[in-house]
Amino acid sequence: MMKKVFLSLLMALVCLPTVFAQVNVGHVIKIDSVTTCHDYVWERNNVTYTTDTVAMYSTADTTFILNFTKLMSFYDTANAIQIAGECKASWGGKSWTESGTFYDTLESVDGCDSIIRLEVVIASADANLVVEACGSYTAPWGEVYTESKEIDTLIVKPNCTYQSTISLTIHPTYEIDDVMVEAGCYYVWGDTVITDTDPHTRTLKTAEYQCDSVVTLTVTAFSGEQYDTVQVVACDKYKPAWTTEQTTSGYYSTDSLITVGGESCSKHYTIDLTIVESNNDTANTTPIDVTAGCSYIWNKDTITDTDVHYHLYESVIGGCDSLVAIKVAYTNKTYDTTHVEFCGKSYNWKNDNSKLPGNASKYVYTQDTIAKDSVTNDGCTTVYVLDLKFINKHDTVYKYYCGDSYEHKFTRLTATGTQSATTKFDASGYYTVSSEGDTMYDVSSSGCKTVRTLNLELNIPEVRYRKDTTVAEACERYRFKADNLYGKWLTFTASCDSDVVHQQHSQNNKDQCYDSVAHLTLTIYSHTRQTTTARACDKYVWSVNDTIIGTFTETGTYRDTLDAPDTNGCLQIGTLNLTIFKTPVVDIEGKWMLAPGESTVLRAVPSADSDPINGGYKWFVDEQQVSNKDSVELTNVVKNTDVRLESVATHGSLKCVATNWITVTANLGIDEVEALHVNIYPNPASRMINIESDETIKEVVIYSANGQQVFMTEANSRSIQVNLENLVNGTYMMNIIDVNGMQSTRKLVVSK
Repeated sequence: MMKKVFLSLLMALVCLPTVFAQVNVGHVIKIDSVTTCHDYVWERNNVTYTTDTVAMYSTADTTFILNFTKLMSFYDTANAIQIAGECKASWGGKSWTESGTFYDTLESVDGCDSIIRLEVVIASADANLVVEACGSYTAPWGEVYTESKEIDTLIVKPNCTYQSTISLTIHPTYEIDDVMVEAGCYYVWGDTVITDTDPHTRTLKTAEYQCDSVVTLTVTAFSGEQYDTVQVVACDKYKPAWTTEQTTSGYYSTDSLITVGGESCSKHYTIDLTIVESNNDTANTTPIDVTAGCSYIWNKDTITDTDVHYHLYESVIGGCDSLVAIKVAYTNKTYDTTHVEFCGKSYNWKNDNSKLPGNASKYVYTQDTIAKDSVTNDGCTTVYVLDLKFINKHDTVYKYYCGDSYEHKFTRLTATGTQSATTKFDASGYYTVSSEGDTMYDVSSSGCKTVRTLNLELNIPEVRYRKDTTVAEACERYRFKADNLYGKWLTFTASCDSDVVHQQHSQNNKDQCYDSVAHLTLTIYSHTRQTTTARACDKYVWSVNDTIIGTFTETGTYRDTLDAPDTNGCLQIGTLNLTIFKTPVVDIEGKWMLAPGESTVLRAVPSADSDPINGGYKWFVDEQQVSNKDSVELTNVVKNTDVRLESVATHGSLKCVATNWITVTANLGIDEVEALHVNIYPNPASRMINIESDETIKEVVIYSANGQQVFMTEANSRSIQVNLENLVNGTYMMNIIDVNGMQSTRKLVVSK
């Protein structure tokens, strides 16, 4: 995610034409990339960053960008993590049966040590629980409750007995089977297209607590009219398939007949067209003033003069070309920053950068430094900057000692070298002596400093002694300690039958310090993995073991974990390697409104982005195939004739078929019904519209762009006010019907 944000910021600085007027793109861009386990103070702006960050800081000549990645680490033993349980508490694969304080050191995949303190509280008295459930709740003692109530009972466990009070809230689930709707030619419900009047069911989530509820919906009637609106953005001009070329934005519509469920349906198709104008006029393009150092790189060209330079960009909207001009002014100064993380005692900048002038000895540094020097050639000054950091390593020493105090020997790093020192500790804990005077360092042969932390346990109690047999089963991996309290956690990834021995702690011959031996009989099971390879047209419904994972419409590799485990209790992981081919998009061109006895030629025209029609065409007239070419001729048409076109794109054994239906009419004329005269305002509207008519309005129905009815009301008045608060932004079709059956269909735009 950080890389995406970082690349987006760079693109915004150097690529988009619209940024030139807002950011001084002539600045030199320098990038500080920092990765650390701790918070980071950026010296450019003296700001402390505690999470992954991309930040920017600008001076008169340079724009600095910080790409900071904080590795996962955690050093906090003062603030304990609270863990509670009934007779046993579990956390991170570990379990406890007694209350107490416990420590653990983890190492992340990035190499950062994480030290935590756990406060475990095991219930041995009253326990109060707050429980929410859907429909019903099964208590730990097996009784099922279906109503909200307060439950008070005595819990008897192998290791403890206590009084339990449960405050139970049961959220309802529903079975709704009387949802009735009306549609145009079809009704879209979720990912289902309904073309019949049979009941259809779906499982939905309730708004409160997300409980599963089953809803049954029935489409009671189809009006036979469907309204579809498509938004199109074009450069300078656009030609719809059914009309002449358009050069202005607006709405352009056509009507046709489609067949749904064996019935003819009127489809009203509208293009919401936006025309974007291009700019390619050098005479009227004003240059943008930018500032650079000694040169400026623009679109991979290096500019060193003050002339006007032009570049033609392709807009992301409509694909229109737009001309941008710049004129550069120079400060004759550039910056070159070197970021160094060095593991050693001293660093010689001169040896690593031969461009620097002067005596090499003055470039030797022994501590974190930000240094500058400059070189002038041909009137241009290059300022070299060194950002030097000496890096340390961190390590933890674990020590278990059977006494009241312990003396530990560390190596101290001093101004004159290293020397040994002994520090006495009187209590268990984590110790790292301060960096002043008593810093506990090991200095390796490379000169890197290793900061050591001592994890000390004194007077280990006898209770940690263990000698028993553990039989366990696990999926993929199992964590185990031979010593329940102080032993080191071990991870097993394969089945085994062997002894696990805790390391010996017998110093000072203290009686309470014993070794622990446990015999582990372990069976490791693997997760069940199933791979499915599929090819489909447009969409694919993926199911594993009769469980539907989802519906996919794009080519790719998908993975999911099934809800139910396998017979061993391990996860069932499914992988889908899916290839999706698109059904061809084909229009029928030709004349299909004829006078009786007239002839016509109909032609199949694939869209520009349609898959190739390599499987051929099939033309059917009144359900009889008459042609397998890309066109068909109808002669002496004396009646209305149904024509069906099947266009096939073949992908191996898979065939994606597009079907078009039209009706060629042979009529001298069509009776027109005078539309109802109405006045609608405001339009576009945000919350309310007013409708006025000369005749009494019987009802008002509003449909979404895909033909789904979203509103209906009865009026019985010449004027009505309609509330739009429940409609989202978009374009709708509104049908107004008066008491005499006359209708008026208007477009409604909702914009809030």
